[in-house]
Amino acid sequence: MPQTMLEAIRKVSTTGKYLSPATAEQIAFLPGPIEQNPIELILSDRERQIFHLIMDGKNIKEIAKELAISDKTVSTHEYNLLNKPGLKSVVELVRYAL
Repeated sequence: MPQTMLEAIRKVSTTGKYLSPATAEQIAFLPGPIEQNPIELILSDRERQIFHLIMDGKNIKEIAKELAISDKTVSTHEYNLLNKPGLKSVVELVRYAL
C-alpha cells in the first residue's frame, strides 16, 4: 500500500493524473454502448463477410455469386447489417464503418 501511494503521488506530481491498475482493468472490461463498439463485434460471421464485400464496393448480385448464395439471402444479411447499428442505407453503413 505505501508503494502504491508513492507511485500515485509521483504520477500526479509529474502528469497531474493517476489511475490505479485495478481501476484501469475495470475500465478496460466495461461494456460500452453498442454504437461505440466496432461494427464487426456485433455481426455474425456471414454478416461480417458480406460487410467486407460491401466495403470492397461489390453489389448484391456480385456478392451472391462470390458466396454462392441467393440475392435474397444477401439482401437479408444486408438488412441485418444495417439494422443492428440502426442505419438506413449502405452509405450510412460505409460512413459508420469509417
